[in-house]
Amino acid sequence: LLWHHTNAEGLLGIVCGQQFRATDVFFFNDLSEVHYALELIEKALPEVLAEFQRGPATQVVDGLVAQVAALRRAPRFPYRMHAVCFCQEPDLLSQWRGYGALGGGFALGFSTEAILDHIQGTDLIVSQVYYDRAKQLTLVRETIKCACQTLIRVAANVDDRKDIKELARQTARFVMSILYQLIVALKSAAFQEEREWRVVNFVPEQSSVEFVVRRGIVVPYVTLSLPMSTLRRVQTGPALEPENAVRSVKELLRAHAEQKVIVDCSTIPLRS
Repeated sequence: LLWHHTNAEGLLGIVCGQQFRATDVFFFNDLSEVHYALELIEKALPEVLAEFQRGPATQVVDGLVAQVAALRRAPRFPYRMHAVCFCQEPDLLSQWRGYGALGGGFALGFSTEAILDHIQGTDLIVSQVYYDRAKQLTLVRETIKCACQTLIRVAANVDDRKDIKELARQTARFVMSILYQLIVALKSAAFQEEREWRVVNFVPEQSSVEFVVRRGIVVPYVTLSLPMSTLRRVQTGPALEPENAVRSVKELLRAHAEQKVIVDCSTIPLRS
């Protein structure tokens, strides 16, 4: 199962409306996430550049260096990225602290297979989050190297230098589109206990969004649909009255879920 942690308001929205709020990645609780990923990509680029002789491949890397440097100065992407976050573990103290203040948190367990089936044919992607820095750097390097090596093979059959330059430009643009997707999959090792996965939506910059207030900040989001048939289990967070918390969720599910959903409570005690 993949677990989504939320508060009582989020629980009602998901169960009654079968909708998630996918948050703009620039407004995640950890504000440094995007900058962390860009810094890591920036570090990998010179290492890739050193592996190629001057030519089409180095033109690609030079273009990427310039684009990433510009993003580091002013992170503005060609499209909006919104994500719904899931964990592989439900009963995490760090998540209850973030979403279950005063005993109001819930972890909703969804079938991974059912989620993947649901998003087939849509613009959504499911991305595992990587925490090991060595693996992150390898992933970035290999992504860029693979594209550069393909370009070199293609360019070997092209005589016009202008055509080669255009191929390099297009390759850099393609690689950057892949790196944009990797940005939401790279996270500091400090958060590795979460074992996080994300359902990510990419929409044009000018697309309409909705807004909600969180911790005094106006946060943009888009709504993603996920049918209740994908829900398998609900765990209530640490609470002063865990029996009542479980009972209320069972009543809610009885009214809105056709399938049987297991409901239990966290094993972590609430300290008032």
